[in-house]
Amino acid sequence: MRRRRSNGNLQFEVSSPGRQALHGELSVESARELWERGRTLLLQGELTLDLEGLSRVDSAGLAALVALTREARTRGTPLGFVNIPAQLRNLAAVSGVEALLPLEPAGDHVSPAGPEQTEPNP
Repeated sequence: MRRRRSNGNLQFEVSSPGRQALHGELSVESARELWERGRTLLLQGELTLDLEGLSRVDSAGLAALVALTREARTRGTPLGFVNIPAQLRNLAAVSGVEALLPLEPAGDHVSPAGPEQTEPNP
C-alpha cells in the first residue's frame, strides 16, 4: 500500500513498513517537515529513507538529514538512506558531513542492518 503525504515541495510515500520514499525538494522550506516527520517515524522503529525522488537538496535539507541521523543514533534506532542523488552526495562531501550520514557507497545498497551488495563492483 502506497500513501503520499505532502507539505510544500516535499512528499513522503510509504513504500513498505519502515521505508519511506521522499519526492520533491528538501530545502529550507521543507527541512522542518523532514525533521518532524522523521522523528515521528523513528518512534515506530527502524527506518529507511529512499532519496531517489529528491530533485534538489540545499544546505538546510542536508542539515535536517544530519539532525535526523543524530536523533536516530541517540535513540538507538537504525536509520538508513538509500538511492542517494549525486547532488546530495556532492553537497555532503563539500560540507564535510559525508561521514556523519549513513550514505550508501556507490553501487551498494545500505539497509539499517548494514551494506548489502546489489551489483558487482568493477
